[in-house]
Amino acid sequence: MSGSNESSTLLSSNLLGSVLTALGKYSEAESMHRQTLATSKKVLGVNHPSTLTTMNNLALVLDSQGKY
Repeated sequence: MSGSNESSTLLSSNLLGSVLTALGKYSEAESMHRQTLATSKKVLGVNHPSTLTTMNNLALVLDSQGKY
């Protein structure tokens, strides 16, 4: 994938995870965010804003499940 395609794919995956969270499908959302985070760290780096957004979204879904 080229850089732009990778970023678009990661954004789409992150948004899908957020939609799953909004639908109450927390297990699926957690899985999506974990996969997206792993790829984002590898492709964009740990400190990239998109990676940090994914970390935040994963934290939100974990909080929704009471997984502190």
